[in-house]
Amino acid sequence: MKIKKMESVKRLIFDADDTLWDNNIFYENATQEFFTLYVAAGGDKHQIENEFNETESAVVKEKGYGSNSFLYIIQSLYESHPELRENAEIETNYHKIINGFRKHLAGQIAIFPGVISTLKKLSNKYELYVLTKGNIEEQKQKLQRSKLLIHFQDSFVVHEKNLMTYKKILQHKKWRAEEVCMVGNSPKSDINPALRMGMYAVFIPYPYTWKLESEALLKNHPQLYVVSKFSDLISLFSIID
Repeated sequence: MKIKKMESVKRLIFDADDTLWDNNIFYENATQEFFTLYVAAGGDKHQIENEFNETESAVVKEKGYGSNSFLYIIQSLYESHPELRENAEIETNYHKIINGFRKHLAGQIAIFPGVISTLKKLSNKYELYVLTKGNIEEQKQKLQRSKLLIHFQDSFVVHEKNLMTYKKILQHKKWRAEEVCMVGNSPKSDINPALRMGMYAVFIPYPYTWKLESEALLKNHPQLYVVSKFSDLISLFSIID
């Protein structure tokens, strides 16, 4: 069985956003609501989508990830289109979108079904860690609010997740790559760089993964596994209920 190849694994590292809990869906919803406002003001949806994508790429490169960057993008587009402010109802709805998004940031973390029970069972056999990227303070606050830190031996919060990130973690912890498995939803940040470092990786698809995280999986890689939901990790790692 393929599972026997993971007998060397001693520790699991989990991505946070969109692996342990919902995150990008709230960004997607706010974005689509903004597009709807623009169309209601007489604008072309294709045009605003292109503007958003161009602005997003530039802002992320300059300011990094996180909610502040996202709000900056939306507010910049709003200010660059005065027609959105010519209609009082549209202006009011715009502020509702912004306030609704901010409310999400302070609200309860939407932990995926089965995450807590699965982490508890996996911790009986493996060392568990969490690795998340973005605005450092924002990501640390999410981890605290999630109340999941009790299940992890350590947490890594970084600005970016790439090959160098995994290399530094392995070197700092003095871990052998084949003893570590990365679990996440992003081929670009979670799966492919871990595989390239010689680690194992488990991909859990998420329907609303951020487009900037889009990248083809290293398919047919001997150390890559794919499951449909978080609780499938129980059977994958042969945990006895």
